[in-house]
Amino acid sequence: MSQGGNSLKEAPKMDLVNCWEHRKCGREKSCPAYPHYGRNCFAVTGTWCRGEEQGTYEAKIAKCRELCKFYEELMGGPAWEATGTSG
Repeated sequence: MSQGGNSLKEAPKMDLVNCWEHRKCGREKSCPAYPHYGRNCFAVTGTWCRGEEQGTYEAKIAKCRELCKFYEELMGGPAWEATGTSG
């Protein structure tokens, strides 16, 4: 896909599942992303991942990009593939 000379990788059509459905954490009712932001959990302060409460977007986005399979699938691959850069 190309816009204005920039080459962008088009993300695959992932089923419209929320983070808690994908990760099967059982915390959806107490999650700050529930019920409306389950596909943007990485942008919501105080979500839970890998058994610990996460902080703000700025504090957790690097972990999301590096470790989260949901984030990876949502963005269409590892962050470097989605942005077309390696760093």
